[in-house]
Amino acid sequence: MANFAQLNVLNHALASGSTLSEGNLRIQSESTSDVGSLAYSTLEMASGKFYMEVLVVRQDADRGQIGIINTLVEQNQAPNNTNITDGANEWGFLTQSNVSNGSIHHNSNNIGNGAMGSFQTGDIAQVAIDASAGKVWFGRNNTWFANDGGSDGDPSTDANPTYTNLANGPYRFAVGCTNAASGLFVMKANFGEQGFKYTPPTGFKALSQDNLPTPTNFDALAGETPADYFKAVEYTGTGNSTAVTGLNFRPDFVWIKNHTTAGWSNLINDSIRGPNNLIFSDATNANTQNNGGGYLTSFDANGFTVSGGGASSRSGSSHIAWCFKAGGAPTATNSAGAGAVPTANSVKIDGANKSDALAGTIPATELTASIKSGFSIVRYTGTGSNGTVAHGLTAAPKWMWIKNLSGTNDHIIYHDNLVNNTYYIALNQTAAQAQAANVFNSTDPTSTVFSVGTSTATNGNGSDYIAYCWHDVEGFSRFGQFRGNAANNGPYVECGFKPAFVIVRNRNITTQWYSHDNVLGNKLGNDSPGLHLKPNSANATDSPVACDFFASGFKIRTTGSGQNGNGNTMLFMAFAEMPAKFV
Repeated sequence: MANFAQLNVLNHALASGSTLSEGNLRIQSESTSDVGSLAYSTLEMASGKFYMEVLVVRQDADRGQIGIINTLVEQNQAPNNTNITDGANEWGFLTQSNVSNGSIHHNSNNIGNGAMGSFQTGDIAQVAIDASAGKVWFGRNNTWFANDGGSDGDPSTDANPTYTNLANGPYRFAVGCTNAASGLFVMKANFGEQGFKYTPPTGFKALSQDNLPTPTNFDALAGETPADYFKAVEYTGTGNSTAVTGLNFRPDFVWIKNHTTAGWSNLINDSIRGPNNLIFSDATNANTQNNGGGYLTSFDANGFTVSGGGASSRSGSSHIAWCFKAGGAPTATNSAGAGAVPTANSVKIDGANKSDALAGTIPATELTASIKSGFSIVRYTGTGSNGTVAHGLTAAPKWMWIKNLSGTNDHIIYHDNLVNNTYYIALNQTAAQAQAANVFNSTDPTSTVFSVGTSTATNGNGSDYIAYCWHDVEGFSRFGQFRGNAANNGPYVECGFKPAFVIVRNRNITTQWYSHDNVLGNKLGNDSPGLHLKPNSANATDSPVACDFFASGFKIRTTGSGQNGNGNTMLFMAFAEMPAKFV
């Protein structure tokens, strides 16, 4: 299976009169006004060396552009951005008659004015990117241009890149027409499926699924898949104790929702608190035991068991459970002080006891973490003073969920894409992001700890807390943002994998939270009704279609402001069904 990249019909900024055709490789602009168009590659490049060519089929005016763009940055630009060269995370080569033909642009600045010459019919424009090293070369008819505008670039020998020190990827190729002139302009991208005109530089490959690097943690060919660490399962309630199977693991976190009968809360269970203990993502209740509406009674080798009750096993109702594996359930409480080696069996990292000192000024009382999937659960006792808590992972969390188990505080969410570290957003509320410096002590998490201030929501003196922490893992999870456009043809969000579970929330306005999964929302493929749930609500599933899952990301299909407010920033968390390399 080669499965070469194309220009993404779901992810582009095409002006009226502009089209993609010929297998989504040809981009044609017929605009008679000063409007440009841009389309991106379907596959992204997080690491490795890749090469592409673009044939100039026809040019009635000098207005072509090629280049690369940072995937995560582009997703938060103003909708329908059509110039690849305007931002700090965009690097391009354009021919634009009202500027300087053949200029190389980055962040609205150009180098080597006119050195590359204007595009002519039959020209081959070239891009070679070393995504691992953060270098890119632009070429025309096999002449490669350096940062000073000279023609002595050579990607084969790593000599004289056009740009270095690119922002952290992943990246995508981009092809289009600038907004500097009217007239017909046609370009045809070649990612390798047709054979290249020129021999690719040494070490550089065509952009195809086969050539994508294998995710370090999830090599499907070696039998490792995201389903070993996350899976959504649906089951029918019996009104009695019900064993739910079908997982490939013993879960450490189980989120259960009766999705066909309204009025039943979201049940949040974890192996640190143990069976019979609940909090509710749509309510502020303190930790509850043996809930009358139902509860989880055991974490099992291939699933879990629930009691009878409307929330967990209502007779005839369908329930959905989102299940995560961490490092296994601790069997002891950590009695060691801050900065000490934790008590045996109180901290589990990928199933093993932690044998060295635990970071933080507030000791974790229990901790379970999966380094492979970037997920941990931490329990700690608040001090009422600014402090830090170990999260057990090897990278800074991008998303954290903290609940005071002793009190009726909100479920506090830290997201890397809130305005800054003085902000939080409540999972159980519809309120927009709010500012309170004492929630996270105005401090971002590090690779070893997260910070808490004096707020009772995260660090009340003597209160008991649970924290769920996640960071990006290639091929498994991504936490980020995108900019809404209020259109049914909404933003396409690259993930580098086919999603299994996605949560979306507009950070700017009063609105709901929205969750989508590959069981309820995309059960029969992308043409099926797209049901969704609201983590802050006890409602049943809702429609219409709002989000579709594809091989490397998801696309918003609603005009609703909660997931697609025009110009607003949408926060998202996404977990994989399968890395894009193996879809």
